[in-house]
Amino acid sequence: MISRSALVARLALCAETLGATPIPAGASVEFAVGSLSTGLGAPRAETSYLLLAVLRAVIPQAEEVVVFERRWRLDGAPAVLEALVARVRREELRRPLSAPTVQVLGGTIVDVHDTAHTTFTTGIQRVVRSTLAQWAGVHALTLVAWTAGFTAPRLLSPTERVLVDGGAEGVEKTLVVVPWNARYVLPEIATDERRASRLRAIALYSGSRAVAVGHDCIPITSAETAGGGMPGGFARYLSALAEFDAVAATSGSSSAEFSGWRRMLGGAGLRGPEIRIVGLPTADGVAASPDAAAELIAAGVDPADRLVLAVGSHEPRKNHLALLQAAELAWRDGARFTLVIVGGNSWDAGGFHRALDAARARGRRVITLSSAPDTLVWALYGRAEFTVFPSLNEGFGLPVAESISRGVPVITSDFGSMRELAEGRGGLLVDPRDDAALAAGIRTLLDDPERLDALRAETHSAPRRGWAEYAAELWNAVEGQTA
Repeated sequence: MISRSALVARLALCAETLGATPIPAGASVEFAVGSLSTGLGAPRAETSYLLLAVLRAVIPQAEEVVVFERRWRLDGAPAVLEALVARVRREELRRPLSAPTVQVLGGTIVDVHDTAHTTFTTGIQRVVRSTLAQWAGVHALTLVAWTAGFTAPRLLSPTERVLVDGGAEGVEKTLVVVPWNARYVLPEIATDERRASRLRAIALYSGSRAVAVGHDCIPITSAETAGGGMPGGFARYLSALAEFDAVAATSGSSSAEFSGWRRMLGGAGLRGPEIRIVGLPTADGVAASPDAAAELIAAGVDPADRLVLAVGSHEPRKNHLALLQAAELAWRDGARFTLVIVGGNSWDAGGFHRALDAARARGRRVITLSSAPDTLVWALYGRAEFTVFPSLNEGFGLPVAESISRGVPVITSDFGSMRELAEGRGGLLVDPRDDAALAAGIRTLLDDPERLDALRAETHSAPRRGWAEYAAELWNAVEGQTA
């Protein structure tokens, strides 16, 4: 149950935010409602959003804002405020915990909910953590996750803060954040319908500049490779992005996907966000470990092995079944090498594991590492003759960029962001849907040292762009500076 003082504090926060007459802490709820109602001015969707969000401690969905504003126009401010306060009291009676504290925040708010709940260090989580490391100490940031049920952003707990950026700051109690005239940054993919619908309302009504990192549109363009429910969830995410101010696409290929989607919005009378390319780093700069040789031996790598490396999770889109098939064709053709695959399990990885077991039963040298520190991955790049990344679709293809930045040639797909990164820069491009072509590429680089050396030389022509450059350019997008 919400106390009188807590309810008056929320009403006073609304008055303060809107520049209305201050409400004293000792006021009655009735006095606070009357005072606030006289200072609201004409009905507005933005004010409706603020009242709903602050008083309920829940970000409203866009439809709720529309309904509230309509009732305000019909019934007047005192009536809708009294009805809202009555609703809050009913809802708080059903809340299992004490009423949360609410803060209205401007500044820069970064939504890191998924990163705050995982130890994964690849893909999107790597982008989030590496970007925040560059922004830390330079820009004032408020990092948020979401409440249970995705009803509102909240400040991170100490445990979540450690997962996101190793910081010691965090709050134990729930502090709900209501964005207002802020810069709201979404570097993750928000596929939960509850989160996406409230992000849409924040973008529409909070007066904030909303900017997302656009990783890819794979759940739409390659839905057959996406997990169950992901295409539908991704569509909800896109409905939120339709109201954002900008999407910072991670590559030219990603920009083409989001630009195509944006053009479709015209059929619904929507303008959509600005799409600008803020390409991910092409050089990581991970320091070599002085214990690299020992790390490799501990991982099962024989110093005499000819190493072929693949980095990426085992989800179908990464095409590791085709990689194992191509490797088997090369082994049967007389090739001698050890295949090392670094990447965690993902959805529908059963086929990969069955093929892996079959390869090992035939005596093939396949080493799999479900997780590995950056220093070990970097050591593996340095030890590999070349890498293989035959993905069927990528927004960027970080392992391709990492391999090239390490001076290691890569066999990769002949389209999309992978071609964008690798063509003429140390990449041997193949059709990833053609097992024989992939096997031929492996044989070529194992058997033709001159071709391998030529590709190594090409890697030196690749641009070197690190996390500092990426983070600075992304910040410009967040602030709305000219691309």
